[in-house]
Amino acid sequence: MGLTRHLINISYNAPYYPLKIDRNAVYIFNPGFLIGFDKLLFRDIHIFWRSVQAFYIDCAIQPAMYTGTMIFKQPMFQFKKVSIGAGFGFGIDIRRSWKKYADPEIDSRLFKDWGNIEGIIGPFCEVEFLYWINEKKQWVLNIVPGLPVIAFVTAGLRIKL
Repeated sequence: MGLTRHLINISYNAPYYPLKIDRNAVYIFNPGFLIGFDKLLFRDIHIFWRSVQAFYIDCAIQPAMYTGTMIFKQPMFQFKKVSIGAGFGFGIDIRRSWKKYADPEIDSRLFKDWGNIEGIIGPFCEVEFLYWINEKKQWVLNIVPGLPVIAFVTAGLRIKL
């Protein structure tokens, strides 16, 4: 489950965002799922290599996917069953092109036009909040800042296999 929080005024695109939570499309629900893999690199300092693959519905209800990899530190801070971690890495976000909308008002300036798809490639960071249910299950809240335009928040359950 994802939530986009636009940090700039995008109300001109609001008519194209059917899953918006408010009239000006500041908050938009983005359903989808994410599969991740964490590999412990340094046990004594809790450094992981993380790779993620997400499939979701973007703001304009277009199918989209995200692939990323990063170096992650978890926990950076821990108190009882709650911990906070952070990471930095590189990723690619791809979605179906918004060119299908005949209206030139719809704004897609952050994504590069690759024909029938649009994408953005670059560095990213993530902050993660965990609530440990037990050794194999944790509630997870992730925040990915897409400054200066958006902040993306996901919530879910992590299960260790």
